[in-house]
Amino acid sequence: MDDTQLAVRNQVIELISACWQTQVAGVGVELGIFDLLDAGKTDSASIAAACGAAQGPVRRLLRALCSLGLAEQKGTDSFALTPQGALLRQEGEGSLAALARTWAGSRFTAWSKLGESVRTGERIPGHFLSASPDPALGIAASKAQADRTRLAAAEIARSYDFSGVDRVLDVGGGHGTVLAAILKAHANLEGAVFELPHHEPQARAMLDAEGASRGGFIGGSFFEKVADGYDCLILKSILHDWPDEECRTILRACAAAMPPGGRLLVVEQILPEIADTDPELHSAWRTDLTMLLSTGGLERTEAEFVALFADSGLVLHEISANRSEFFVIEARLA
Repeated sequence: MDDTQLAVRNQVIELISACWQTQVAGVGVELGIFDLLDAGKTDSASIAAACGAAQGPVRRLLRALCSLGLAEQKGTDSFALTPQGALLRQEGEGSLAALARTWAGSRFTAWSKLGESVRTGERIPGHFLSASPDPALGIAASKAQADRTRLAAAEIARSYDFSGVDRVLDVGGGHGTVLAAILKAHANLEGAVFELPHHEPQARAMLDAEGASRGGFIGGSFFEKVADGYDCLILKSILHDWPDEECRTILRACAAAMPPGGRLLVVEQILPEIADTDPELHSAWRTDLTMLLSTGGLERTEAEFVALFADSGLVLHEISANRSEFFVIEARLA
């Protein structure tokens, strides 16, 4: 085996065993290690005592976190937080802690059943927590989604031209992450979150915390009727949760609520027509299979969005990119 063959072999081994990274990050969050490092605890004994775990295994976990760049080993038993690890503090700015716990928990279990989903085309029941009848599970999943949405929300608010818009409705907006970013960036706009009623306390708390308390909340289901009176509707990471028929129902409800000249902003990743090895698209391919496992939904190509719009009384107006992985796909009434 020559050096090139050995390098390819090692690359494939790293790919096959990548699940260890998910668990190392997730357990680090579960034990509160990133918060403890941030609080000034630097040795395995004090960290283990604080999180109620055994010192030896905690030290080994800390070294693994260092190998991933989530912590830094300063001495034999001295550790410090890195900027990457700081993103896994429970309440730090831009925290990804809830997302890490979700991937190490319910999503990790769901991915172990990928073969079953591929064979049957069916999702794995019980792993789409934001649609769970248990409000606590739904709130936890929405927190993870909100953490991941923050960058995209800021990018939508920064890059999209809201000229001519007066009132924005964040349809299926969860905790209001997208609406909060838009209202903060555009003081002239009014808006509300349209979501299942049990999300109201968290949405109002988010809007207040982000300095967007003028935003409102409207309880309801986008499968039934979307609130009218808004000239710009937003669907952020909604359509990818659902198969085509459910998407048509959602889009038709949005179209029915839109005034003449109104806009619908569908914020989603877009798959290329031909798959390649571009690492910037890994998120889209990963999410596509996550949707297969958890919701029965899918990521779509531009042509597939055009077809959904055409079936729902809408027409594609333009697509704009930004610094996140999400595109803003603007639709208007046909």
